[in-house]
Amino acid sequence: MKDFHKGRAMDATLDSDLPTHQKLLLVIYIRHADKDGRCWPGGMRLAKQASASLKSVKRHRAKLIEAGILSVSRSNNGQSYRAQIHPDRIQTGVTESPGSQSHRGQRVPTTGVAESPPPGSESPLNIHSEYHTIEIHTPPPKPPKGDKPDKVKICFDKLSQMRADHRGSRAQPLKLTKNRRRQLAGRLREYSEEEILLAWEWWHTSTSELAITLRQSWDIDTFLRPSKHDRYQIEAQKEAHRDEAPAERPAYMPLTEEEQEKIRQDWLDAKAEKARQDEEESWRRENELRALLGKPPHPRLQVLEGAKA
Repeated sequence: MKDFHKGRAMDATLDSDLPTHQKLLLVIYIRHADKDGRCWPGGMRLAKQASASLKSVKRHRAKLIEAGILSVSRSNNGQSYRAQIHPDRIQTGVTESPGSQSHRGQRVPTTGVAESPPPGSESPLNIHSEYHTIEIHTPPPKPPKGDKPDKVKICFDKLSQMRADHRGSRAQPLKLTKNRRRQLAGRLREYSEEEILLAWEWWHTSTSELAITLRQSWDIDTFLRPSKHDRYQIEAQKEAHRDEAPAERPAYMPLTEEEQEKIRQDWLDAKAEKARQDEEESWRRENELRALLGKPPHPRLQVLEGAKA
């Protein structure tokens, strides 16, 4: 076949309305074609390159032959065949623009919607063709990050300054490492900044044996450790409450005669009530014993109100 051009045939195939499997099979035929558009790939080779079964290849090849895009001629003995590609019979969905000088010129779909805008016009946001739509989306700008205070950094700086104040020039400056940031962030989720600073103050100033041992042998990494920090909080709170100044007590004033008499009378009433309860308990136990012995209960003496003993 004269004027066969692989590039034009490939473009016509890709722009065609052929089903996917037929299009792929035709592309393979074009790849194997010589300058005249003839090729003779074997069925197994076609099946392998198309990732299909031999039966599927034969079925789609028959469709191409039926459409006139492919013609097959066999040898005299019928053992081999030769395929001829007819790219002019491929129905494409696009046509070349009138001013095109090349097969790769601008194409206009048969629907009349241009793939690219005419010169001088604005580029549309959507590029439509008969086969696909490409939408160009501009991502929204990311909102600026707010200037949120770094609570962990602020608290760590206070801890570091407190440590330097207590240890003086011998204290090595502390660095906020990743591990310390993680540990302090965890403690800030469990306690307030004030509670953490209070426990750190207890660590450096308490005269308890535990605090003295801690500040002599350990440092902030031990203080922030979750398995130990709860105890430091408890000890710091206990000491803080113990050191609170007691409330002012009123000056001592002697009791009046009426107050003294009321206290004496309350004491006498309590004493009499205690005697009554003891007598009642003794009577109850005595009667329980008499019941066990089969004797009648002992009569209980009732003291009349206002009567003197």
